[in-house]
Amino acid sequence: MLSLEDRELVEKVANGDFEAFEELFNKYKGTAMRTAYLICGNKATSEDIVQETFVQCYLNIGSLKNPDYFKTWFYKILTRMAWKLSKSDKKNVPIDEIFAKAEREQNHESDNMTKCLESETVEIVRSAVNNLDEKYRAVVVLYYFNGFSVKEIANMLDVFEGTVKSRLFKARRLLKGKIESLNYFGGVSYEKR
Repeated sequence: MLSLEDRELVEKVANGDFEAFEELFNKYKGTAMRTAYLICGNKATSEDIVQETFVQCYLNIGSLKNPDYFKTWFYKILTRMAWKLSKSDKKNVPIDEIFAKAEREQNHESDNMTKCLESETVEIVRSAVNNLDEKYRAVVVLYYFNGFSVKEIANMLDVFEGTVKSRLFKARRLLKGKIESLNYFGGVSYEKR
């Protein structure tokens, strides 16, 4: 559910208020960039994804029937755009300081995955997430880094909730295998979700 302030912004944008669109852009651009970057792993492509997502948002916001679903609708556009544009750009660029930047920019949002990690493990997790297939990376980014529910992610990706759960399960298993293969934790076990 959107905050009252965000709901009013969305309604104003739907009615053609460009200043409200600028405000909405400024409010969501950081999170959108982080999400795009975590999905595609390339800064230049991420910028294109975010730009194209906001263009599509502005052009099509009138089709959004309920402003309360703006975030789900917006991230659905962003995720599809990320898949589309990252397929044309298959470069695998390591993720640079995105976790640290995201924490500074999003202090008010919970970031369950990185809060529990020590600074030395962040690089390994970054690498492991970056090396996941797009479909697994997308659900990990949306669930852990953006805090969306399984139901919201299913709506964004046009898949069943069970598919999202399955992808999260497989992604966690792949991440665990990757991290354990690096022998990083030296035999220390950690809880499975």
